[in-house]
Amino acid sequence: MFKLESYITPILLSYVNRYISNLKPEDSQVSLWGGDATFHNLELNLQVIEQELQLPFSFVSGSIRELQIHVPWTKLTSEPITITINTIECILNLKGKKSTPNASAQAKTNKPKKPAGKEVEAPQGYVQLLINKIVSNIRIHCNNVILKYVEEDIVLSMNVKHLKFQSANKKWEPAYTDLSPTEVILRKIITVNDLTLCLDKRNASGKIEVYQEPMLYRCSMTMHLLKHYHSTSAKRASTTRLDIYCNNMEFSTTEQQVPMFLRLLMLLYALQQKKLKPEKQTDTQGTSASTSAADESEFQESWTDWAWSYVSAVLPAPWEEEDNSQQLESPKGHTLHLCFYVDNASVTFKVSETSGIERGTLYPQKKMRYNPMLVLKLQGLYMETVIHGMKWFSAMGGIGQAILLPVGLCSCAETEIIEEKHPINYLQIGSPTSFHMKDSLFDANAEENKGRKRKYNKSWDYHMTVFTEAILLERTPAFAFDYLYQLEVPSDTSSDILSDFGSDYEFSNFVEKSSTRVCFGPLRLRLCSGLFHRMATLRVAAAYYDYPPYYTDQLDPPLRDLRPPSEDDLNALTQFIPSRNVRITFFAPIIEIELMDHPYFQPVKGCLLKRKKVRIKNMSVVCV
Repeated sequence: MFKLESYITPILLSYVNRYISNLKPEDSQVSLWGGDATFHNLELNLQVIEQELQLPFSFVSGSIRELQIHVPWTKLTSEPITITINTIECILNLKGKKSTPNASAQAKTNKPKKPAGKEVEAPQGYVQLLINKIVSNIRIHCNNVILKYVEEDIVLSMNVKHLKFQSANKKWEPAYTDLSPTEVILRKIITVNDLTLCLDKRNASGKIEVYQEPMLYRCSMTMHLLKHYHSTSAKRASTTRLDIYCNNMEFSTTEQQVPMFLRLLMLLYALQQKKLKPEKQTDTQGTSASTSAADESEFQESWTDWAWSYVSAVLPAPWEEEDNSQQLESPKGHTLHLCFYVDNASVTFKVSETSGIERGTLYPQKKMRYNPMLVLKLQGLYMETVIHGMKWFSAMGGIGQAILLPVGLCSCAETEIIEEKHPINYLQIGSPTSFHMKDSLFDANAEENKGRKRKYNKSWDYHMTVFTEAILLERTPAFAFDYLYQLEVPSDTSSDILSDFGSDYEFSNFVEKSSTRVCFGPLRLRLCSGLFHRMATLRVAAAYYDYPPYYTDQLDPPLRDLRPPSEDDLNALTQFIPSRNVRITFFAPIIEIELMDHPYFQPVKGCLLKRKKVRIKNMSVVCV
């Protein structure tokens, strides 16, 4: 008669031991057999996490205040194992040339060991299916998640009060699910409550003198994760779809946050263009090849490696030693489908001014007052992306309705809004819609929710014929875009050649083409003094950007230095010329031009708005 504890306990402890650096599994094994185990003040194994995630960021620090594991030994077949994390904090920065040398080599040498104890043979038959079911239904709860990204004087922090990760049934309800041996489909629900984003500026000593208002305050969202596997032995899903839904998002930005936000956008663009490449570290200790190969074979024979590979959608394998970086970069036949849906969103631009000093604390803080100037209200947003390796990339999205309206006094201190109940809009486009979530995992009529597997047609002609401008605007009447990219790579091309090209295939013979279509529905734009003054204030705030560039494009050589095209070049150009087509369409735009009835005012750095003094008719300039 087998003991289920002898199979489940090594799986849990080996996973915890992999990502925690100061854990003693022998001390926790007794507690776990009792049903509950609690660990305090844990340090994350940052090198292993970096190797697993393969992100362009490096972890500076990571800690867990409390980790709880609850195993219902008497109800394992009906109640999930619960892992609770209380207060996890990580600090990240951008990988660069100043990274710690031999970081990758050090990560390889610090591979986590197997937990001490007698290794048991892999279970067979009914026991194997039972363990698959138990491990695939592990439930994870995180309370108080803190992530910080630090770069130069920028501090971007994300706080999440509650995060849940659990299995779901076909109706996307939390449930204890079974795994089919013929068709492996994993459904997970991820719930995020009270998400807050803060963007602040620190001084030379690393302290934040003035805390800005949160850019996003207490936002909640729900995610549906769906994974298809070809077989029970497959370690990588054939199709992965992640849909994110948010009911309401209220963004806010000040003049100090605008240049920092632009800096983050430039970072995302540089990463998307693959312009930031960390230096490859060469492993000078080349004597570990045979030793690591022997260790890999030993670990691959372990039944725990087999058990975790079956449920890799839940958590990575606890000590999988093989290097799958190339498979992660260019998976064969893997389709990634990412979607994001928002019902209502708003973006408010504010100008701050000092209203005094807050005393009574160790470090006196300046009292800030924020004056809203512009509000952009959005309704019915969606963004869908389908990626099939490096050969196919499609992205489409849209907005159902967009309204740009003024708030408060103008930059020149002129009263523009007479009645708050009837504001005058600068821009109004589109109409409210409920079709932005059509065919999503939150739609009961979606293919996946009807028990069928979605078929992705990767034909250029099919995509351009089905998704026309009229169809795109029918879903989101205000704004719609569609971007399509296709690359034909010869079968004999190695991965090293592809990595050398990066994202620029100008000097390759690959056949590539892309199409960008942008559509605007019927709109009404009102050009007036208030719009020009407020936009000028926003433009001056963006002019505060003084960060160095992430990369410098290489200048093209002059024509006189280029060799004349050869016969092979001419033959290649006659067969195919790479092209990028961009098409922008406006449907029934209406532009209203009004007289400039506000007093002259030109915002400059240090003086973004005027302010009226109380009980004084003459206006005075307040520099903020």
